[in-house]
Amino acid sequence: MTAAFPEWLEPMAATLTQERFAGPEWIFERKFDGIRLLAFKQGTEVRLFSRNRRPQDYPSIAQAIGDLPVRDAILDGEVTGVWGRPGQVAYHLFDVLWLDGRDVRARPLEARRGLLRDLPLRPPLRRVIAVEGPAPWERAA
Repeated sequence: MTAAFPEWLEPMAATLTQERFAGPEWIFERKFDGIRLLAFKQGTEVRLFSRNRRPQDYPSIAQAIGDLPVRDAILDGEVTGVWGRPGQVAYHLFDVLWLDGRDVRARPLEARRGLLRDLPLRPPLRRVIAVEGPAPWERAA
């Protein structure tokens, strides 16, 4: 059963810690120090918002999200500039909150990452890859 497309979904927040840890139950991802961006796709309409619900205007990102072969979606990520390419941006996607009429936030993160892997992303959309191996925090920051 599908649900009504929401006006807003609160983005999830990472838990900051000073502790160093690793284990199979943890996923480490690079922090890009960009602007948190939520993309709301409903049919052909795409709306972009900061985590504080401020509308954002990134036409290339909106176009690429609009081209995704899904009815509706809410995606979460960070937008950054592209090194050495003035005026270009990249949208680093790390989570799917809603997909094709379903709120997927209750699913485990690995399942949501699988949904993200299944989306055919094209620039400026980029999938954030997990950082693996010993001391992953050294490469995640």
